[in-house]
Formats: sequence, C-alpha cells, structure tokens
Amino acid sequence: MRARSIPLSLASVLIAAGCGGGEEAGEGGGNPAALASFSPGSRLTPRVLDGGGGAELFIELYDEELQIACSFLPVGEGEYRCVPTSEDAWYVDAACQEPALQVGCEGALPASLFGSEACDDGTPLAVFLPLGDAPFASEWILGSGATCHPQGAQREIVRAERVPLARFVRGVVEDVPVGGDASIRRIVADDGATVAIELLRAGQVCEPVVFGGEPRCLDVATIRMDDERPLFADQSCQGERAVYLTPSSCGAEPAVLVAKEGTECSEGTLYAVGEGLDRAWEGGLDGCWEVETDAPVARVGAALVADELPALTPVERGTARIRIREMALGGVTVAAADRAELHDVQLDTPCAPKLTNTGEMRCIPTGFGLARRMYSDAACTQPLFGADVDHCGQSVQNRFAAVTDALSCAWTMGRQAYDGVVSEVWERGATFEGTAYELGENGTCSAVEDSSPLYAVGSVHPVEDFALLQRRP
Repeated sequence: MRARSIPLSLASVLIAAGCGGGEEAGEGGGNPAALASFSPGSRLTPRVLDGGGGAELFIELYDEELQIACSFLPVGEGEYRCVPTSEDAWYVDAACQEPALQVGCEGALPASLFGSEACDDGTPLAVFLPLGDAPFASEWILGSGATCHPQGAQREIVRAERVPLARFVRGVVEDVPVGGDASIRRIVADDGATVAIELLRAGQVCEPVVFGGEPRCLDVATIRMDDERPLFADQSCQGERAVYLTPSSCGAEPAVLVAKEGTECSEGTLYAVGEGLDRAWEGGLDGCWEVETDAPVARVGAALVADELPALTPVERGTARIRIREMALGGVTVAAADRAELHDVQLDTPCAPKLTNTGEMRCIPTGFGLARRMYSDAACTQPLFGADVDHCGQSVQNRFAAVTDALSCAWTMGRQAYDGVVSEVWERGATFEGTAYELGENGTCSAVEDSSPLYAVGSVHPVEDFALLQRRP
C-alpha cells in the first residue's frame, strides 16, 4: 500500500489553481499529437461521455473487435493487455473448472480473474467472456489461485469461456518527457492507440496536491511522518526525526519524500529522505527506546520548497455549457474520469452524470443539499435545505438537491450498476426562520432546536433543465 500525503481532492486542487479558464490540454510540451491524453487505434477506441462542444470525458477503452470495454493491465515485464476490469469472474463447479459470469442489470459483463493475495500486483490470472447461453440460478463459487470458495447464495449467472490473454490488444509502456524531471507515462498499443495513464516526477508516479499554495505533482510513494509514534535518529528522542522507508511489506519502492501533515485539508511540510540509519529510537515524554525492525530506516532530510515539485496547470475543455476541468503536466492530462471534474458553466456548479426519468443521462449538480431528516412542517412532509460538509469537514451550503425515484440500471463512470433515477432537482430557497421538525428513526415528527442554517426549497427544476450527456460508443 502506498502512503498518500496531503490528501486533497481534485476540487481543492482546481480551486487553488484558479481553474475556470485555462488552455486546452496537449499544448504544453513536445508534439501535441504525440502527447494527447488518448488517441484511437484500428481496434481500440475511447469510450467517452460527450457534453457537447468538445467536452469529451474519457471513461475507458472499447475493443471494437470483441465488443467489450477494457483497460490496460500488466501481464508481464513492461507488457500490458486491454482486458475487462470487472472482477465478477466466478465458477459453477466446486473444482473451479467451469467459468461463469454474473448477470448484471445490463446482462453478463466480461470479467477478469485476479489473485487474492494481499500484495497481488493486479495482473489478471484469466479472462472470462460470456458464451451467449441463457442465464440460470446457481450457487456462485469464487476461485483464486488453486483454491475454490463456495459462496452459498444463489445468483443469476451464465456460463463463460476462458479466453487467452493473447486475444486482447497488447500495449507497452512509454515514458515521454514533458520538461524538467517531469514526464507522462502512457500505453502505446499494437493497434496504434495511445492512452496516458500516469504523471511522473523523476521516474516516480505523482499525483496532484496543493503545496506552497500552488498545484504540484507529489510522489504517491511519499511516506507520512508518524507523530503518534515518532521515530528518531538519536537515543535522546529529542533531535532529528527518522522514518521507515518502505510504506508496506509488498515490495513497494522506498519513499523518496517524507510528509509532515497538518490537518486533513491543510498543507504540510515536505522533506527529502536523508542518509540510511542502522539504528533508530522511538518514544517521547514517557521514555526513549531503541526499535528492533528489519525495515530500512533513514534520517529525515532537508525541507523542500514548492519549486522542487513539477507545477501543474489547470485546463478546461469544451465550448458549450458543460466543461471538463483537469490538471495538466507539461500540457498533458491523464485519461481517467476520477482525475477530471464536469462543470456546468450556466449554473456555475460541478455536476455528475446521472440517469433521469426520461431515460437520458444528464449532468446533475452534485451535493446532497437537503438537511438530513429536517422539515418545515409538523407532519414532516416539506423538506428543508441544510449545510452539507465538504471533503475538509467545512460547512457548505449546497444550491441543489437531486430527487431520485426507484433504482434502475444506470451506467455511471464506466460501470453498470443500480442507481437512483433522478426525477427532478430542487434548488435552495430563502432562509427558513420558523420551527423546524425532525423525523425520528421510529417515524415520529418532533419540533427541534437547530442552530445550523436551514433553507426552504425554492425552484423545482425538471430534469430537462440540465445538460444532456451522451455515451459513445
């Protein structure tokens, strides 16, 4: 497990960068065509959510020959294959010889079988594709390695075939310099497709954080300085700090940076890793004692300044109502939905793809909005808006709340799943000054004293008021 430092959300990084304009990705380093976030090949094409006006959010790759969605996963030294990422690969027999797949809300999805070891590197052991047979109810059996695990419960499944990895598009890793010690790691497929998968600093994978008040790319292998059980480089436990270099027992690369964090959402301090140590001590006010460990230990080195980490640039794609906001390194963004934010510029609010009661997918404003179990009437039928809490624990007064009906099959961010179908969206109205009521767990409605700000429901918007999104292909 890699330790992440200074855990800030994409939204906070975009805010720090002042994202609201920006330039198109692909204009900052090298050949823009060669450094595109993704480009199609003869067999692989990008599956996107299209908000119009060039706002295309990459979701995953689609294999036109096999008619399946796929992602590149490692299958050998420097070699990748574009295989299904669903993990619903099962068996129908106790010996784990007859492959099967779960029948989901869109049918049986192809799936990859992965190992169950704690330090599994994500290499697929096998890939199952549906045979096209009729589904049937059966106990599902999970197989991993040489063991089978009957699950007992009955599920709707279909028989499948085990497909050799050679049938899937092959790709190799290529690191492309984009200036200084920064580079982009991408997969170059045999069919000509390319997809940028990671940002790198000095050959180490890095992710967007705010450091020195600016968006920077920080190594994901950065290890957090432990203040609960501090480690020291001297037997007084009062001087220089020390750290264990390896954040896990899974053979991860030793950390090259150390982070001393403030609060969850405040900037901390970064240090270089100093010289290795043969001995280290642990303790505090209640004493100091030498630790016995086989893990490598090093002295905490000098503090870093922001300029020592690669700078990230906010980019915004699209010319219509929906824009895609991302952070670019050397003008290039990583092709990943969780690295981007959809933004409705007409409403000036982030939004997310949601299935609506018209059968269409639209970009619905994010945020819970409604106060939990709080109402303006003694029958608890008229909900109130309240303050939501953001990723930093700060109170946020959301403008919108989506009203959902029964669950339905919904494709969201590259996965089929059951999700609430949005029927309408309520907008926050005027401040509520009267008596508020709370709906108890037992169904009773009682007056309460609540010091937090509450708001009446204002405008009610039909789903047609929000931007349409199209999945392609």
